[in-house]
Amino acid sequence: MISDNTEEKICTSHILIPTFNTKKIKEEKIHTFATEIAKKINEDPSFFGVAAYNYSFCPSGSSNTALNICINNIKANNEKKYKEELYQCITKYGGDLGCYSKEELDATYVEAASKLKVGEITKEPIKTKFGYHIIKRNK
Repeated sequence: MISDNTEEKICTSHILIPTFNTKKIKEEKIHTFATEIAKKINEDPSFFGVAAYNYSFCPSGSSNTALNICINNIKANNEKKYKEELYQCITKYGGDLGCYSKEELDATYVEAASKLKVGEITKEPIKTKFGYHIIKRNK
């Protein structure tokens, strides 16, 4: 039996294309950009981490803990090997938010993430008060 104080956690990675502080860019263009990224990722799911690293305006894209640990542990002795290992880290951990209780995240985000199977990625960007998210369910 699960105890009453055990919070259900949701583990995701995401790409955030923000809509706040974007007065000069119409939201329609932001949505189109997010939709194009989602389409590329759904054609090639291995692109998710790279897209998060390059396009996400959330620290989880390029500065999350798991990604930084992976990068700091690269033991490559030449540039080519370093680039290969860096790419592997970014592919694996780019956009990783970790695990959170459902109450800690935006309700719209949680609803969309909860509908995904582990490893599945949203087909379309999900709009929250922060902007458009492309979500991957990790656990």
